[in-house]
Amino acid sequence: MTRTRLIHITLLFITLLSTACADQNPAVNTLFEDIQNRLSLMKEVAAYKWETDSPIEVKERETIVLKATLQAAEDNGVDPSTAKSFFEEQIEVAKSIQRAWHKHWEENSFDDAFEGRDIAKIRVEISTLGKAIIVAMPQALPSLHNAANEAHYRQIFFQTIDTDYVTDDDKERLFSSLVNIQLKHSAKDEL
Repeated sequence: MTRTRLIHITLLFITLLSTACADQNPAVNTLFEDIQNRLSLMKEVAAYKWETDSPIEVKERETIVLKATLQAAEDNGVDPSTAKSFFEEQIEVAKSIQRAWHKHWEENSFDDAFEGRDIAKIRVEISTLGKAIIVAMPQALPSLHNAANEAHYRQIFFQTIDTDYVTDDDKERLFSSLVNIQLKHSAKDEL
């Protein structure tokens, strides 16, 4: 066997071994899927806002949602000060998706398939997914914080988030802010 062939086989083995040994925490996959599902609802939100000529950005509503989300995060053992940038980024990406759909409909035509969808039901779905994201964080974050897993999970995140109009830059900002979230430390942890 030539030295070059041996090197290639060794590199292949190391790659396969590192992929096989990567942490396979199902809570991480659930978290990523919930983020994807929440983002995928933004087309319906955009359609509602298009039909009703409502603004995409409503700062007062964002403030209320962010405050409630951070409280829920804290209640579930997540440090709200480190989670804030992720939730703010998620809001920004959601608005970007909505703007992109509005631009698409301006340049083409509006898809009537979304007519009549009850925004209250859409908001309940968004809220339910938001809560699921928060609940998954305490189980998922330890795996995401393991430097040996970061490239593996970044790749999975980029593959999972496939909503129209979410860019790779959006994905990177979301993933980076997600990885930076810390769990709350209790007094018992410090002993």
